[in-house]
Amino acid sequence: MSEMINGKILHRIRSQLASLFSDIFFNYPKSVQFESLLYLLDRYYEHELDANGLYARGLVEFEEWQAGVGNLTEAEQQLMMEKNYTGLFCLGRGVVTTASAVLSSQRVHKREPWRKVRRFYYEHGLRLVEGSPLYEDSIVTEMAFYSLLIDQLDDFAGEKRREAFNAQQRFLQKHLLIWLPQFCEELHEVAGRGSVYSSIASLLSGYIQAEPRLLDRFLQVEMA
Repeated sequence: MSEMINGKILHRIRSQLASLFSDIFFNYPKSVQFESLLYLLDRYYEHELDANGLYARGLVEFEEWQAGVGNLTEAEQQLMMEKNYTGLFCLGRGVVTTASAVLSSQRVHKREPWRKVRRFYYEHGLRLVEGSPLYEDSIVTEMAFYSLLIDQLDDFAGEKRREAFNAQQRFLQKHLLIWLPQFCEELHEVAGRGSVYSSIASLLSGYIQAEPRLLDRFLQVEMA
């Protein structure tokens, strides 16, 4: 298989991962989503080193969670995941899921990270639907947007393609990386051992911190 085809497949995997992480935090998770996540990450790490060990940690935590629910029916497992999701994200005493709140000691939404990411979206032609319950700097919105940025690579060549890579780099450095690792640490701590979200926190943090290294390699090839 050629390097070009390998690259195209890898970008599709990157995009699917970003979209899947967005979906997992948007609503009650499904077992099939976790199966897809592990499959995609396995393929992703064929191309990228697990430099900080977070992928390996997340796999161990996922196996621990599976062992803990192994005697439950699928319906009971689903109910447990929904209760876990509600406790962590819906009752106001779990974890906050926007950049502004994570980076604010008062846990306040719509602060400077929200204003900055809104400007980034506007520059790339994105507006949230009026009345949307999602903040622009929520994990759901930012990961979905990152997936769209990756998808643009299919449409461009030459200078436009390099610009698309640069947009991904800017979004990572100026938005995702300024808060997601901290969010993942907080989620990992609050969820605790035995929760599937401890595993998700490790896997997301590993993925988002691996992305800059992967992009650097692609840009070196593009600019050669």
